[in-house]
Amino acid sequence: HIILSGVSVYVQANKRTTEHMSAEEVLANDPSSFSSLVLRGNIRQGILSSGNNLDESFLGLKAQLQACQNEQNGNNNKKWMAVVLSKTPETVCILLPPLAMRTPYILIDSHPRHQQLHLNGSYIKFHDSMDGLVHYLQRIF
Repeated sequence: HIILSGVSVYVQANKRTTEHMSAEEVLANDPSSFSSLVLRGNIRQGILSSGNNLDESFLGLKAQLQACQNEQNGNNNKKWMAVVLSKTPETVCILLPPLAMRTPYILIDSHPRHQQLHLNGSYIKFHDSMDGLVHYLQRIF
């Protein structure tokens, strides 16, 4: 129900353009529809790499996701953290559990991944660990 409600708000907000809207634009357009969401921090930028050890640096994907999770839990918050991850032209949503919970890590992807993963439509994938999630994201990005 929550996802369908969010899609409905996005469709209403995006009627005047064919361009995709960022998460910030959707939230700013109709903040009352997302009253239970809190924007934590700012946009983060990192580097995706293959084989040159940037994955372990502070700019790597895993480090960026861990920083988001730590930021949320640094406030003694036991709530989940949603992260919108974009690498043009792809965008996915990641749900990070509270640190005390540790699992599952959830990926929501609206893009079909037939060539890469033999998936024909949108899907949700559960991961047992941050490492599993990062490895999977590296496959699709």
